[in-house]
Amino acid sequence: MEPIQYVRTMRRRWKIIAAFVVIGLALGFVSSIGAQKKHDETTYWRATYTLYYDASAVSEKGGAFTALGQMGLLATNGDVPAQVAQNRGVDPSSLSVRIQTETNTSQATVKITATGQQADDTVALANEVGDGLINYIGGKNQATYDQSAADALKKVDDLKAQIAAIDATNPPPNSIEASQREALSNQLRLALDAELQIASDGPPKPILISLQKPEAIPINGSQFAKFVKAGTLNNNNITVTAADKSSSDSIDSALNPKSTIPTGPIPRSLIGGFLGLLVGLAAAFIYERLDNRVQSKEDAEVAFELPVLCEVPPLTRAQRKETEVLSHSHPLSRTAEAYRALRSSLVFLDHTLNAGAPANGTKHTQVILVTSAGPSEGKTTTVANLAAMFAEADNSVLVINCDFRRPRLHRFLGGSDEPRKVVQSEIPGIRMVNNVLSNPNPNPAEVAAAQRQVVEAARGMFDVVILDTAPLLSTNDASEIMSSADVVVLVSQAGKTSKASAARATEVLQRMEATVAGVALLGARYVPSAQYYYYANDNGQNPNRAEAESHPLDLLIRTDTGTNGSANGRTTTTTTDSPDGAGDQPVAPSGGDGFSFGDDDAPDATDGSIRTGGSGSPTDE
Repeated sequence: MEPIQYVRTMRRRWKIIAAFVVIGLALGFVSSIGAQKKHDETTYWRATYTLYYDASAVSEKGGAFTALGQMGLLATNGDVPAQVAQNRGVDPSSLSVRIQTETNTSQATVKITATGQQADDTVALANEVGDGLINYIGGKNQATYDQSAADALKKVDDLKAQIAAIDATNPPPNSIEASQREALSNQLRLALDAELQIASDGPPKPILISLQKPEAIPINGSQFAKFVKAGTLNNNNITVTAADKSSSDSIDSALNPKSTIPTGPIPRSLIGGFLGLLVGLAAAFIYERLDNRVQSKEDAEVAFELPVLCEVPPLTRAQRKETEVLSHSHPLSRTAEAYRALRSSLVFLDHTLNAGAPANGTKHTQVILVTSAGPSEGKTTTVANLAAMFAEADNSVLVINCDFRRPRLHRFLGGSDEPRKVVQSEIPGIRMVNNVLSNPNPNPAEVAAAQRQVVEAARGMFDVVILDTAPLLSTNDASEIMSSADVVVLVSQAGKTSKASAARATEVLQRMEATVAGVALLGARYVPSAQYYYYANDNGQNPNRAEAESHPLDLLIRTDTGTNGSANGRTTTTTTDSPDGAGDQPVAPSGGDGFSFGDDDAPDATDGSIRTGGSGSPTDE
């Protein structure tokens, strides 16, 4: 497909796309209600206890645990979670997965985050672990201090005892014992200084200080599951070396709601509408690919293997309910221009086919058969508009209804639906025959024979004869009268005619060796350069219409005395006025088999009946 074809597909299938968009919006809105309800019913909580690491206390006193990196590890492993689990009466492993720590070396902080299904319990767990870590590290450092003080005191006592033992022997000066006592005295002075220093410094200061107590914050189920999974995999100790809080390794980033699907009705509806748009576009293109109907000029030319002679724009809903001949009532419309193009193509084809034909002094008549592959594709509409366009060009037109099963021609052209009558239509220059037989239940073969005879009788008396036939693939009626036509026009309704029916119709016409002018495509939506040019002055007003008249078929041709001198150069039949002023009576042309028009074949000129001449012709009594 080319880009323009994608655009046309979207315009043609916009209802499918719109339906999926609406469904997506509705599903998104409904899902937001369900998500909110689920959130309310299964809300999880997290609470973070922030501790400050006092490096000055470490530098002054030292202790058993002085490295910041150790602090977070002690909160999730070892004695601290074990003591909290013992106090709670739970398994330490089930409690450790609910704890996650974040150590920030640049800010010297340790964050202990607990999760749970109850807000109070989650806050309590964070407090227990945080306070337990403070107490544990403080206790260890205090024990180290106490041990150092005890060791210093014991050393002093030991040195004093050793000195006392030497003094008891009263060693002489400059003896070995005297030298040993001197050395022990020096050590005692150092031990006493150390003991005095420990006593003056006092107990060690806390290394971890509570900076921010925990508060319960709601999280969703996916965040809770992600949190617990990290604890199960022992990935619940995070170290942040930079002050940037947007780090992907931080707890806040791991539990950031922005990483999940929003639960609000508006964002969810927009997301659903966008997804519906994507699905609708896919469905539209798939449906377009699977659709086997003729949609455009290109489709028609490929399916029928025939040129498209005109592209008639689609009718409005109001116009489809009426039987107005738009080419006559709106002569400056795009519809009229499309049928003018069809008329021009048929005139050109007629001149081409009869370019070398010898002149015999009689009027040349072009007989055009209009049919379609299936029913309700616009044959009668095309016949009425095409006849109006020929009449507009000062041609005498006879329209014959050859679809006796569903006659609708009189609804477009006006007049009564009387059998065996030549009816003057509401459009000047157009006469029509609605029914060639008066029998309401005729034999199809008899009707076809009568139609052929009417066509042959009308040759030389009209410029154009247009046959409105039945669908080509529905009945055999069109095939029966095909031999009487000079050229065939196929009508196709865009969006209705299937490509298989189009190919079958072309096959039938080829087998019958019919001269097919091309296809009239009705309802064509995408016509290149289909812009108004001089249509702006079309006010939709119809010229004065002549009142419909009804004449016997014996009076097919009624013209003024002499030559009409029309621009198309057609000849006329000379008539004379009757003495009693009853009306014009035609001069009968040469007779023969088939229909003839004259007084010799009409015993009663006022009965309006159709008489046939010659042997073997059908007679309607």
